[in-house]
Amino acid sequence: MDFETDKIEACITAMRKNAPGIDGWSIEFLEEIFYVDKEWFIEILNHCLKLGIFPNCWKVADLVFIPNDGKDPSECGSYRPVCLLPVWGKILDKLMTNRLTYYLDENYILNEAQFGFRKERSSISALARVKDFVECAKEENKISCMVSFDIQNAFNSIKWAEIKKQLVSYNVQRN
Repeated sequence: MDFETDKIEACITAMRKNAPGIDGWSIEFLEEIFYVDKEWFIEILNHCLKLGIFPNCWKVADLVFIPNDGKDPSECGSYRPVCLLPVWGKILDKLMTNRLTYYLDENYILNEAQFGFRKERSSISALARVKDFVECAKEENKISCMVSFDIQNAFNSIKWAEIKKQLVSYNVQRN
């Protein structure tokens, strides 16, 4: 199923006007290209979708370090690393993320207790759920306990083969 013009346009207009990526192309420049030749622009993205590719050149970032206010500039920890990615890649990534999120939500695949990376859910929402649980337990004179853990470098520890296997098991289409 191809990307639709209105979805691409919404994605482009919603993007923040940040610094350009390593290729030097800004969102404003790509937005101009989109309005000059929508058909060509959409064809590029749909070609990637149909072939199941995400061009490597759209994944190369320019790493810059932004100084944190009020921190000693001679300390390494006084800087925040920011990766400036090519805008084409940001657009394709956002379109794919929106498509996958929609599918997962519409098919009730994600657990209700999943708060991270979900629309209208945050760490505050998760804390409110915990607070409600504890208060409910108190009212019922039950003992409650909570175990919390943080997986260091969690994203980089993911077994991608397992993620792909799960996506297939939920009938998530390749594109």
